[in-house]
Formats: sequence, C-alpha cells, structure tokens
Amino acid sequence: MTDRLKKIEQNALVFSAFTNLIMAVAGVIAFHSTHIQAIFLDAYFSVIAMLSSFAAIFISHFSNKTTARFPHGLYILEPLYGVFKALFSLTITIIAVIGSVRAIAVYMTLGIGRRLELGPVLPYTLVMVAMSFSLAYYCRRNNQKIMNASTMLFAESKIAFMDGVLSVGVGLGILLAYFLGRVQGFQFIMIIGDSIITLLLVALTIKEPIKLLYQSFIELSHGIVADKKINDDISRILQKRLTGVLKDFNFEVIKIGMRWNVKIILHKISMPIRIEGLSSFKKEIENDLKDRFEDLNVIFLVA
Repeated sequence: MTDRLKKIEQNALVFSAFTNLIMAVAGVIAFHSTHIQAIFLDAYFSVIAMLSSFAAIFISHFSNKTTARFPHGLYILEPLYGVFKALFSLTITIIAVIGSVRAIAVYMTLGIGRRLELGPVLPYTLVMVAMSFSLAYYCRRNNQKIMNASTMLFAESKIAFMDGVLSVGVGLGILLAYFLGRVQGFQFIMIIGDSIITLLLVALTIKEPIKLLYQSFIELSHGIVADKKINDDISRILQKRLTGVLKDFNFEVIKIGMRWNVKIILHKISMPIRIEGLSSFKKEIENDLKDRFEDLNVIFLVA
C-alpha cells in the first residue's frame, strides 16, 4: 500500500474525529439541557461517530501492515469497522425508537409526559447541520480522490449525512411542535411532539446505516465489485494487454478495504504461454492500473 492513499484517508479521518468530538460534546450538553428525545438520537449518533472515528484512525495506520500470518495485510479490519459502525448506529436508533414509543404510550394511557422546552435547540441545530453536511461532503470528496477505495471514509460520509438530516429534522420539527402546541386542540404536541419527530426521523434515515452494513458485508464476504466505471476501466486495460494472446477470459474485481484483487479467469489460451509470460502480463496490467488502484493485485486462474 502506498503512503499517498493512506495519507489522504488518515488526514480525512483525523478531521472527521475532531469534528465529531465537537458535535458529540455539543449534542450531549443540548440533550441534558432539554431532555428532548429527538436530540438524544442526534447527540448519541455524534458520540458513536466520534468514538468510531478515533478507532478508524488506528485501523488506517495498521491495516496495511503485513506479518507472517497476514502476508497481505489486515485490510479485513476496514469493512469490519463499517459493520460495527452500522450496527452501533442501528442500536442507538432502536433505543431512540423504544424511548419514543414508550413516551407516546405513557401519555396516551396515563396522560403523563414532559412538556417540550426549546432551550438551546435553534443554535444547536444550526451549528450541527452546518458541521454534519460539511463533514459528509469532505469525507466523500476525499474518498473520490482515491477511487472510493476507503470503506471507512464511506462509513464516515454516510453517518455524517445521517447526522445532518437528523439535525435538520430536530430543528424544524421541534420549532413546529413548540408553536403548534400553543394552538387550541394541539396541546398534546407539547408533550409527545419530540417523540413523534424522532419516529419520523428514524423512518427517513434508517436506510443509511443499512446501506453501510450491506456494503461492508459485501467486502467481508469477498463479494464482486459491481461499479460499472471501475469494471470498464479494468476491462479496457485487460483487452489491450491480453487480446490476441488470451482469447477467452473474463475477470472479477474484489475489494477488501483499500486493497483490490483482479481475478482473471482463463477459459482458452490461443498459444502456449509459460508461467514467466503470465507473470509479465501481471506486472504490465498492475503498472497500467496503479495510478487509479495503487494497491492492486492481479491473479490468473485457469478454468
């Protein structure tokens, strides 16, 4: 693994970790000041994001290290990180849903509940929205610089985007509930409005950690990359290098973290080729692709 790709990833992860630290502290303070259920969801998403970002920095520094037992590195840690981040995010979401459903049920059956108080909601949400969407854009742009190779930056951008959507919903929803609750006949909104907002926000954002979990699972299980642009880029190089020598072949691209494996399956060879010839093709293909996929390994298989 070259230093250039890892440096881009690590710089982005450090920026993400400290941004999430600021958002986590602000979120926890806002929640304990207001006890609004919707802010609980938003705040503890930031806490999970902050803790996982620091873990991601550690993983990024060690995933490309090789040992006698792991001669190709520990890239498996990168999609594993994505799985755990998605699961922690889903856990926080489920806790928030249970708390909201419980609050609504208690109010409807017993008429008991906490009145909605604005507190620092408006300044909190404005700052969180700006920081979350900026962080999501920053991580996505840095991942694009390295051909979307980083599962961890993909995870950071997805969760930051989800956090931003939650913050928008918290701000708009609580303001609407606060003022609507003053209207005759809508006073109940002052009691359970934040719980209703939480359930709506979960419905809008639940797909983000599920997408992350799905993508990470594909990498963990050595699934084939389906991205058309990536496959087309590799196909052009293979056609240039192998056409006329190897008539019948197909290929598969497998991504594990920031490591790419290109498996070329040979069905028919038009002329005798020695092992040295295949080794030469391997080096040529890897050199042609190294500018776009710097940590790439080409493997020839005979069907």
